[in-house]
Amino acid sequence: MSEAIEAARKRQDAALAKQEAAVARQEAAVTKHEATVAKYEAVAARHEVGAAKAEESFIEARAARERSDKEAEEHRRWMERVMVEGRERTEQIVAELKDQRDERRALLEALFKVMDRLDRQPPPPPNLRSA
Repeated sequence: MSEAIEAARKRQDAALAKQEAAVARQEAAVTKHEATVAKYEAVAARHEVGAAKAEESFIEARAARERSDKEAEEHRRWMERVMVEGRERTEQIVAELKDQRDERRALLEALFKVMDRLDRQPPPPPNLRSA
């Protein structure tokens, strides 16, 4: 029976050695898993920070776009006012030029009439001295 006990003891020692090896492997796996979880948590934390920054950038970009749209609208309205004022001023200038053209024509006609009248007068007598 001693041989049976000895064989059982050897099997038990072998099983214990296997179990200790399995426990060691499991502890190593748990340690590796914990390290992986820590890495994941660090990556998740960086991701959250990045996502928060991205959200902040998105909000800032939206605000900038809204400001830009508002400024563009104000600029468009200003340009319309400038164009209307420019058009009105141009019309005033053209009207003034037409008036001046008509006045110039009238003055030229008057000058020509005076010249014609002077041409129709008899020449001055020769004994008059010219100034």
